[in-house]
Amino acid sequence: MKKYDIAVIDFETMNEHTNSPCQVAISLIKDLSVEYIYNSYINPPNNFYSQENANIHQIPKEVILTAPSFDSIFDKIEKLLNESFFVVAHNANFDISVLNHTANTYNLTPKNFLYIDSVNIFKYFHQNISVSMNSLCDIYNIEKSGLHSAKYDVEALSKLLISLMKNEGFSSFLELIQSMKTQYIRFSKLANVQYTIKNCIY
Repeated sequence: MKKYDIAVIDFETMNEHTNSPCQVAISLIKDLSVEYIYNSYINPPNNFYSQENANIHQIPKEVILTAPSFDSIFDKIEKLLNESFFVVAHNANFDISVLNHTANTYNLTPKNFLYIDSVNIFKYFHQNISVSMNSLCDIYNIEKSGLHSAKYDVEALSKLLISLMKNEGFSSFLELIQSMKTQYIRFSKLANVQYTIKNCIY
């Protein structure tokens, strides 16, 4: 049974491969309110420590190497995502690909779910402006100094989505997406790339 309207997910990766997640966070939203936030560091199967990535996520190598493995928290991630009607992420193909590729590395099979890229949502309602996380935080007056931490990213994106729904007069996320003339709903099983998607929208 679905308990939440949206699960907002974000991964940080240890290197350029999508099977190198070093942090995951999931924010669960119901009735325009954040109900729960899950956050965990991950020791990924592909654990070459890229300094280029570290400059972005700022997670020390020793924190990652002593974190739980992906397969040990996979059931928790699956449970949270499948308790929600929709999964949302900013530049979502990247995050869903991290989930799928890492699961495949462990011979795990994620359940299929519906996801929507919040980049498309904000482009629809804010035409002709930047919809990077930095720009959106400025527009909605949300603190952005913690961006690139998975936990802070899902907190910020949750606030952005809730603010958008309230500003546009919608009482639910379903009402918001039903109002859009173009639908951007995708199936998670169709996203699976092996390398980090460059130029992620921040």
